[in-house]
Amino acid sequence: MVAENVMAVIADCMKKAQSTKNEDRIGEHLAEALADLQVEMSEEDAANMLEGAIASDKSEARRDRIFRVWQQLQSRSPGHQ
Repeated sequence: MVAENVMAVIADCMKKAQSTKNEDRIGEHLAEALADLQVEMSEEDAANMLEGAIASDKSEARRDRIFRVWQQLQSRSPGHQ
């Protein structure tokens, strides 16, 4: 996956996650992006990239909502017990 594709996956994920307040849908978008990114990089690298994108959201309320879902998703991941 070239850098442009990585950025496109992350941008698409954030656009979808930002467009809803439904935490189940946000979780689906994050999980899908994480899976797509892991095709060419480690789970840790993919997670770090998504976390960085979440942290850069300019809306504090939206950032907090997406990050809360991200934390829930990570807590259910086998590698993050």
